[in-house]
Amino acid sequence: MKKTLRILLVEDSLDDAELLLLHLRRGGYRPESMRVQTGAEMKTALESKPWDVVVSDFSMPSFSGLGALELMKDGGYDLPFIIVSGAIGEETAVRAMRAGANDYIMKDNLARLAPAIEREMREFRGREERRRVEAEIRKLSLAVRQSPVSVVMTDLDGKIEYVNPKFTELTGYNYMEVIGENPRILNAGTMAPEHYKELWTTVKAGNVWRGEFHNKKKNGMLYWEDATIAPIVDDSGETRGYLAVKEDITARKEYEDELKSKTRELDILNHDLHGLTLEITKVEEKARKRFAGLLHDDIGQNLVAINMALSSYISATSSLGAECPALVTLREAGDLLQETIDSIRNMCKDLYPVSPYGERVMGSKGLVGALMWYAGNVLFPVGIELDLDACEDVERLSDEYKQHIYKILQECLQNIAKHSSAGSVKIRCSFSSGTFRISVEDDGVGIKADAYDAEDRGGSVGASIGIRLMRERIKAMDGTLSITSEAGTGTSVVVEFPMP
Repeated sequence: MKKTLRILLVEDSLDDAELLLLHLRRGGYRPESMRVQTGAEMKTALESKPWDVVVSDFSMPSFSGLGALELMKDGGYDLPFIIVSGAIGEETAVRAMRAGANDYIMKDNLARLAPAIEREMREFRGREERRRVEAEIRKLSLAVRQSPVSVVMTDLDGKIEYVNPKFTELTGYNYMEVIGENPRILNAGTMAPEHYKELWTTVKAGNVWRGEFHNKKKNGMLYWEDATIAPIVDDSGETRGYLAVKEDITARKEYEDELKSKTRELDILNHDLHGLTLEITKVEEKARKRFAGLLHDDIGQNLVAINMALSSYISATSSLGAECPALVTLREAGDLLQETIDSIRNMCKDLYPVSPYGERVMGSKGLVGALMWYAGNVLFPVGIELDLDACEDVERLSDEYKQHIYKILQECLQNIAKHSSAGSVKIRCSFSSGTFRISVEDDGVGIKADAYDAEDRGGSVGASIGIRLMRERIKAMDGTLSITSEAGTGTSVVVEFPMP
């Protein structure tokens, strides 16, 4: 198959041009040509399209081969240029070659034309490739020299062959101080030998190694680098050396160390704060329990006794008549006294629900029995049914954990009774893969997650203490709390904690 050849002919003779094209066809080419005779025509032709080669007669009435060569060079065109002449002296030929012509051919030997063009085009492509490669090398060299990270090249033995300016800026070593040295001159001696052994094992196997170095500058200052080291492999697959690209990460490491230190301090502070909060809430709970007991057992019972005595007196004096002013006053006083007794009972429930009977029930009937007892006091009176399903493992927990669970569920049920308008509640206690899971779900109107923060919803101080203690108890068991709720679909509270 013939090869297309875009040839610009600078020739005043049409016959000579046709003869030249004939020899090219015989030489295996399919020429696409344009013939010009003057400098102006040649300039227009060069600008009109790309060309593979220029073939010019040496001497013409209004133009010359040397003139054509000069015009092409001045225009910045780098093309094979071949002179064809009927008669040219050796001195003239040498002058043409020095001016930049690639070859000259006599018109009586045009058989040389096709091979000459083939050779010159091959050399031209080689020059183009070399220029392209050289341009890439220059660009790459600029990129490496101007790189914001250190670049180091070594031979197969690890001796440094090249470092870029960033390396010298960072380490304090100048270029000549490190050429021929091993990168271990930077070793601060703080990293295990296995670290470097793993590096060499990786790159010698032809793989890329990534890691960190703790190095030392020329002035003794320590610094951290994030490094990527890879083999340099030639076209035949042979490893010729190693390339390291390293970024100074000292500031980042110092920040990370400071962050770790602050995190440890915060963990200690949180631990101390957690313990203090738990102790405070326990003291608060004990005070509420004591005050509720005082109201219920002392003041409440005294008022009940007074009310009973008053009722007996009213019954004993009923013969005075129902309209007796004194009896009317006594009955009104009795009603007020009963309202006071009911208020004290409700206040006791708010201050310390089930105090102290819930704990006594748990001691005799277990956690499940205590919860059912509590439901009878808190849920059932407001028309809420309880569906409780607990695994046997829950009763095998320590008394401390059962007390935590009881108080947590007590707070949940109290919130449901007060805020959810629910008709039923499901409590599920399960154990799987070392984790206890307790869920409380109601079918009420749904409440926001922050309803479990009494201050956010304008709750009482007693309720706030109860909620805070609930959260602290969960934290004491290394547990987690999640609350989901949507309007009209109820609320789900899930507590999970590891098996103690």
